[in-house]
Amino acid sequence: IKNSLHCERLAVDLNLFKADVYLTAKEDYQAAGDYWKTLDPDCCWGGDFASPDSDHFSLTWQGVK
Repeated sequence: IKNSLHCERLAVDLNLFKADVYLTAKEDYQAAGDYWKTLDPDCCWGGDFASPDSDHFSLTWQGVK
């Protein structure tokens, strides 16, 4: 997506694996998301979005999440 936070280098999607199995459930990312949000008030976790995107970790920039 043009002008996304990913393109602006303000977001990353982390893909977790356990025993060579790709983890996709929100619960799999919950601890990382909770930790990420403690680092700074501008840290956002996609698991909290209205349409959860649990592997998404980003920073708010100029009011955009």
